[in-house]
Amino acid sequence: MTFALSGLPMFISKLVAESKNQAEKQAVLHQVFVLMLGFSLIVFFGLQGFAGPIAVAMGDGRLRPIIQAVSWMFLFSPFLSVSRGYFQGEYDMRPSASSQLIEQTVRVAVILTVAYWAMRHHWDVYRMGTWAMSSAAIAAVFASAVMAWFVTRYQVSFWQRPVNRPAYRYGTLAKRLLIEGGTISLFASMMVLMQLVDSFTVKRGLVLHGFMDDQAKALKGIYDRGQPLVQLGLVVATSFASSLLPSLTEALSHNRQQQFRRLAKRMIRIS
Repeated sequence: MTFALSGLPMFISKLVAESKNQAEKQAVLHQVFVLMLGFSLIVFFGLQGFAGPIAVAMGDGRLRPIIQAVSWMFLFSPFLSVSRGYFQGEYDMRPSASSQLIEQTVRVAVILTVAYWAMRHHWDVYRMGTWAMSSAAIAAVFASAVMAWFVTRYQVSFWQRPVNRPAYRYGTLAKRLLIEGGTISLFASMMVLMQLVDSFTVKRGLVLHGFMDDQAKALKGIYDRGQPLVQLGLVVATSFASSLLPSLTEALSHNRQQQFRRLAKRMIRIS
């Protein structure tokens, strides 16, 4: 969700801002969409096939269906990332904001509904977790519907092969996607990556140091409750960066140093 909301759309908006005309924008978007689709399919099938070993590495083999439930979210990432990145590159944050609000509202509603239903019908925590984590994919469907409406309304077509010659070679664009897009995504998902490391270390470490299995899971859950407060600061900073990055890119590409410095100073002051 972080990749589809913050990291990759920021990089794609940078590519859009660098493009000289609408035809070049469409060509770049198509290439990025193809690359991201391939990456997302690899991650999806990887998580589906290796969910068992990953769950065991986390210290609990019964997490397998939860990991598989989460993996469906990656199938929606290419469309969400490219469509959000295009509109952000055009200085229009409304589609991204609208889709995010719908996405998070649906996700939280599904989690609360599942939690209530699970309590009423005495589900075990693994069954409840599987259905609760399915909320990411369900929310992505609604977010994609919102973005599809904006894409259709503004007649943006990036899934069709462009008629003109592509602006980049696929190898060059893949390298930029990995290095530049990866760097931005790492910044945007810093706390999520730390939580990912925690998933493989904290619970197992507690068990190795003498805690019972259920006690270790409970302590890990309590520890995780503090993470959203830390993430809030990153979300605010990333939101400002998302809105100003295309403007900074355009100023730099047109050698407008004074405008670039003014925008950069404004972003630092706001942050």
